[in-house]
Amino acid sequence: MSGVLTSIFTNRWCSSRGWVLGLALTCLIIGADTVTADQRELQNQRSSVDVVLVFDASGSMLKTDPQNLRFESAKLLLSFLGDGDRISVVQFSDSAKVVRDLQPFSKTMAPQVMEQVQALTPEGQYSDLSEGIKLAKAVLDASHRPEAQKLMVLLSDGKMEPDPKTSLAFARTLELVHDILPDLKTKETKVFTVAFSEFADRPLLSEIAAATDGLTWYSATPEELHRSFAELFLAVKRPQVVAQTGRGFKIDDDVEEATFYINREPGNALSLISPKSELLSLEKHPDWATWFSGQNFDVITLKEPDPGDWRVTGTDHSDGFATVLTDLKVLTDWPLVVRAGDTPLVQARLYEETKPVSLPEMSEVLKFGVQIVRTDQVATPMLQEPLRDDGKGGDKVALDGIFSVPVRLDQVGEYKLTIVAKSPTFVKSQQIPFSVRPRLISLEVESDTEHEEQHEHHGDGSSHSADAHEVTPEVNENSILRVRVSKEAAAYKDTEVTVELLSSDRRKVKIPVKREGGSALESSTTLESVKQDGEYTATAVIRGTTKKGEEVSATSLPVRLVFKRQTEQEPTPEPVVEKPKEEHKEAPAELPLIPLALVITVGSAAAAALISRTKKQAKKSAATVQKYVPHKQLIDAISALEEKISTTTVEINDPIFGILEKQGGGDDVPPAEVSEPEVANTSDVAQKEQEVPTQDQAKVDALPDDI
Repeated sequence: MSGVLTSIFTNRWCSSRGWVLGLALTCLIIGADTVTADQRELQNQRSSVDVVLVFDASGSMLKTDPQNLRFESAKLLLSFLGDGDRISVVQFSDSAKVVRDLQPFSKTMAPQVMEQVQALTPEGQYSDLSEGIKLAKAVLDASHRPEAQKLMVLLSDGKMEPDPKTSLAFARTLELVHDILPDLKTKETKVFTVAFSEFADRPLLSEIAAATDGLTWYSATPEELHRSFAELFLAVKRPQVVAQTGRGFKIDDDVEEATFYINREPGNALSLISPKSELLSLEKHPDWATWFSGQNFDVITLKEPDPGDWRVTGTDHSDGFATVLTDLKVLTDWPLVVRAGDTPLVQARLYEETKPVSLPEMSEVLKFGVQIVRTDQVATPMLQEPLRDDGKGGDKVALDGIFSVPVRLDQVGEYKLTIVAKSPTFVKSQQIPFSVRPRLISLEVESDTEHEEQHEHHGDGSSHSADAHEVTPEVNENSILRVRVSKEAAAYKDTEVTVELLSSDRRKVKIPVKREGGSALESSTTLESVKQDGEYTATAVIRGTTKKGEEVSATSLPVRLVFKRQTEQEPTPEPVVEKPKEEHKEAPAELPLIPLALVITVGSAAAAALISRTKKQAKKSAATVQKYVPHKQLIDAISALEEKISTTTVEINDPIFGILEKQGGGDDVPPAEVSEPEVANTSDVAQKEQEVPTQDQAKVDALPDDI
């Protein structure tokens, strides 16, 4: 490992007071090939790309892209591609077709490709988005290069409006979400989407990008569009970056090629002034400079630019940047999609050409820093932290050349990460836009105690490994645990959703979760199965398999809670040995006979009073007998008799008197269910007058044996 790095640390720094250390580094660098670089986590990323431009040519684009920004998008995409890349163009409306096969690209071919794109005119009444993505997928699958990244750039309004004669919109959307997009993610094909107006289906475009770990943008103006494609370029190519200052750009002397991306107002003419005061413009520039001018931006590429300050005139914007090609560069390990609440490591490493620089002395000289800023709203930097290579604070191995720091972001949104590497002689930088998206599964606790509803913790996004302050809710067996899963997780097969509780003394409780109303996205359960009071940590877990049969799982952020049962647990009843009860053979209370002549003579009023008095005497008599309770059917029969004598004159030969007389006539009590012949034999007169039992008779017939 010699060349650029040796030159930097000898020629520049040795001229100052650090010459002794510079000489030592030179000696170490000469024998650096014998040092084994630790590349466990960080690898040199693939710089070349295979991209399919998926172009919506349906009639709806006349309304959803009134400024024809998708054509400007194509120009921007071509300006970011270079030697070693390949591009294809697919057009779709109600059907899809390949306009350009996947072919190698060079800067000289940009006008030809752009001519093919500009020839695409709106056609077709319908828009089948899934057909366009399926055909683009087939193009990439048919010509795969392992060394290249695979991606699609979807320029569409996201309208799923297929011909109803062939399919329905919801069926096509289901096919896209559940079949096509998961397959793209499995094959590491990212889809980047752009919405051009408020009439676009932004939720669907966002879902398409999210399902493939791509990014999505809303760009309703040329300026916003330029910014979006600049972020796309940074995300895909991950170049070395020099930020634009108020005066321009500072270029180091090890830079072999520099490309400036500069915003400007429409109609303004940009100029570059080199460190040697040479003026460059669109109309006048040397052969080693390439100049591309868009509606709101210019892209200028310089071969072997002079080192020093390059000044920019003709614009008041200061948010441009320059990418530089150099043998010495910074590589950053950071995903394009981060799940809210996760704590991934930001890792950065210095490379010379394709070899990682792994020298303990370099780790002592280099200083790495990270800045994270939110880009979907006006905000100050949310995180500014130094990276470490001392085996502490999240760094895994001390002095291995990999600088690390853990970062936690809880707020869903769009962000940009900037890594800066500084040494006494150079500054290198890299920018990566990324998204923070909801977790695959989340857990909420609905408590009916002091804290009515406690959601999982969401910080302000500025903290990393340290936990922020959070309130621990008090819950009971009636509290509800609500689980939500994303559409991506719901697409797993053979899914199982559970809530797992871990107590402070390491006891585990596993609670199955049922879906609510058949929904695959929301479930709930209670804490009824928790038996012991105390502190618990609850986590929702989803397990399933992908369409390729791979087992996958995801967990929610943990939620701490204090469980206290409202109702006491019923103790397990002990076996009770019953003692034999002593039998009491006391005769039941007898009903005194009613003098029939008295009933006839006195009349209904006197008989009613007498019957009431008789009933009281019967109750009093029954009270003197231990454990005797008058049977309800007997009381009903007496009540029926009271009603009858209070309303009419009772004949002496009424069958009910014969039954009552027999009931009170001795120890031989007849069975409760008496057959009709036995009832008839009770009285000859009753047999003549009552051939069919009356309702009163039926009540008496039903009296049980124990009366």
